[in-house]
Order: sequence, then C-alpha cells, then structure tokens
Amino acid sequence: MSATVLLRRSLTARNVARLGQLCQTSACFSTAAVKSSLADGDLRDFRGRFDLTKKNFVVTGGGRGIGYAITRTIAEMGGNVCVMDMLPRPVKDFEKLSAEFGVRTKYLSVDVTDEKGLTQAFEQTVTDFKTLDGW
Repeated sequence: MSATVLLRRSLTARNVARLGQLCQTSACFSTAAVKSSLADGDLRDFRGRFDLTKKNFVVTGGGRGIGYAITRTIAEMGGNVCVMDMLPRPVKDFEKLSAEFGVRTKYLSVDVTDEKGLTQAFEQTVTDFKTLDGW
C-alpha cells in the first residue's frame, strides 16, 4: 500500500480540521485543499505561490537530470538562470527555456571543483545578470 493511501486513511475529519488550524497562516495548505485531495487524489498546483520573476539564479550540475529539472522549474517560475556544468552542452530543451518562459538563460561549461574556473564563471554570471539571488 502506498504512503499516500496510508496518509489518506489516517486523516480523519478531526485531523483534517486540526491540520487546517495548524496551517492557517501557511501558503502551503488549507483545510479545503486537504479535503479536495482526499476526494479526487489530484495534486495541488503550487506554481502561483512561487514567483521568481526578475530574480537570478545559478544551478551547478543543471545540464541534465535532477539539476536540469531544477533549472527548468526556476525558469517556469520566471527566474533567470545560469547553469554551470562539466558537460560541453546541456540537454537540448535548455535552448528553448528562454523563449518558452521569457527568461534569460546562460550555460557555462565549468568544472565546479576547479576553484579558479568556478570563480571566473561566477564573475561572468554577475557581469551578465548584474545580481544573484540564489545558487
């Protein structure tokens, strides 16, 4: 039995009400959202809760896999993103992010274990993006 099914079975009406009380100020949950997920099993869309518009980020290892998923998510949320990775090129979808989401993207092939190369990559990113809001 999946963890989701077990969780749903353990959430009684009283627990749902208590969860709503605990999370009243949280942007993540509401009693209605929990009841809705119990009813139909759909996941709640959180995209409207995270706005990264005009913020600049660096993702190391963002050229493929989980790192690319993070890169794409930042772009979807409106953030500009510079990817630093050892690969000579990122996955093909990376080239489409800028046009698809209206953000700035940059890819730098750099070995993050090389301190001099990494420092130069960050300096270049700051020169191009002007600020960094996260990495």
